[in-house]
Amino acid sequence: MFPPIPFSPIRTSLYSAQELMGTLDADDYKSFERTIDFRCFAYYAEHGRSATSDPLSSIFEALHDNSITQATLALLKERPRVAAIMGGHDEPRGSAVYSGVARISATLCHEKFLMASGGGPGAMEAAHLGACFRDEPAALELAINELKNTAPSLPADAGKVIGPNGEIDQRIVQALHAWIMPAWRLSQTAHGESLALPTWYYGHEPSTPFATHIAKYFQNSIREDGLIALAAHGIVFASGKAGTLQEIFQDSVRNYYRSASDPFSPMVFFGKAYWTEKLPAAALLQALFKNAGREKEYIDNVLVTDDENEAAAFLVRKAPPPNAHLARLRALGMMA
Repeated sequence: MFPPIPFSPIRTSLYSAQELMGTLDADDYKSFERTIDFRCFAYYAEHGRSATSDPLSSIFEALHDNSITQATLALLKERPRVAAIMGGHDEPRGSAVYSGVARISATLCHEKFLMASGGGPGAMEAAHLGACFRDEPAALELAINELKNTAPSLPADAGKVIGPNGEIDQRIVQALHAWIMPAWRLSQTAHGESLALPTWYYGHEPSTPFATHIAKYFQNSIREDGLIALAAHGIVFASGKAGTLQEIFQDSVRNYYRSASDPFSPMVFFGKAYWTEKLPAAALLQALFKNAGREKEYIDNVLVTDDENEAAAFLVRKAPPPNAHLARLRALGMMA
């Protein structure tokens, strides 16, 4: 007899926000702890996190993640253009970067892109917020302001919500509940489509309720590779730290070593000073292509800008043909 687990190891569809967080109750902070999202995180923590402590849990999680991948591929077959936005998980709600990302996403959704992100807080949340209100610019601005004024930042100690011995800190649970509730309420009033790929590796960060399709994984490495691979029609990199740099380098590798049949996936560095002075990743990428005698590829397909309208227009103009993501996934052996 298998012990009870809070997830189905074999699924035929992606998660919805309702499935993951539908038990949330504004008047009961403990309702956060009862969500499927948090219960799966607690299971993941209990069974060793990324170093799974028993074979059965490892099998369950592997089956689950494979099911999520298959459901994601099924969705992508029905969407001709897919782009992504990457950026810091700690970007405050309502900041210039957060607001700019939301507007970029709204514009691209209006242009029939399916927008994707890592599905967490910060710039990731902003990407899905923009998708939710893609045809309602005034409502989008109101939503940004509401989030800014009610719960601007993820609790700084969120990562300690489950201790090393499995104990759950009720004070942090209460803080996380207060942080997620404004987004949860707003998500019930919007309907724009987007795809989130979060992970229980960062399970202390609630999945964004603004995403309509949620491909949540146990193994972060599978999720990271898949997110970069599917965003063949372009990626916007907002300011971030080590995780965003990792994604830049992963995307750079994909573009640098692409096959002749795999078009360059355009890259936008959103924030000139950030990406040319604070973390000069853009210059490093340019040098990579220049040293290989391929600088024109960089010039043609990479933009560094502070202008959200320019960022969106660049991806619309430079995006590869429809279904380029399917060709890339097949070339990588990820799709039949």
